[in-house]
Amino acid sequence: MIGVMLAGLGVLAGGNGCRSSPPPEESPALPFPPKTGQTLPRPHLSEKKPPRPTPVLGQMISSADGSVSLALPQGWKQGEAASPVLLKIEQGPTGSGFTPSLFVFSTRVPGLSGDPPLDEIESALQTTLPKQSGEQNLKIVSTGRLRLGNREAIAIVATLTLAGTPVQQKQYFLYVGDRQYVLTGLAPVDRYKKLESLFDGIAASLKIR
Repeated sequence: MIGVMLAGLGVLAGGNGCRSSPPPEESPALPFPPKTGQTLPRPHLSEKKPPRPTPVLGQMISSADGSVSLALPQGWKQGEAASPVLLKIEQGPTGSGFTPSLFVFSTRVPGLSGDPPLDEIESALQTTLPKQSGEQNLKIVSTGRLRLGNREAIAIVATLTLAGTPVQQKQYFLYVGDRQYVLTGLAPVDRYKKLESLFDGIAASLKIR
């Protein structure tokens, strides 16, 4: 069953984004006793990174067959989707380079029903995705789980090369009945971190008919 499931992925190639907090930084030791007129070094204060802004999502859009829908972020547009892709969205004009995008596709998995064996599937994906990527040279960065609606999904972050551009992607693998749904968010490596929370927000908005 797993082999059939993975065979439909082709070259479509995302961790839950959780990070452990770094240990608090200590102030550097002060020189004692200080000399007269000597300016003591000021303790180093680590800068706090501002929280990621909440993704701004707009209207819900649907695939041509109405089987899936998701929220379209402000400044993004719906693109043309060719089978097996059900739905594709992309960022508006960025001025240069690779255009960030997210697309959804689905395949039927004969024999799949009830609760899918996510541990087995996740293990197989970690082995199969790099092998299937060929010249794209996909390398997995992290894997994990998250919830999309009331269902648990596998999330895999990876880097790869598309048309000569270093790209980072996050894929969400969701199983409903006898179908596998895969959402793939893509962005240039240097812009991925700014878009990861947006990809998560779009994925969380997914509705399946």
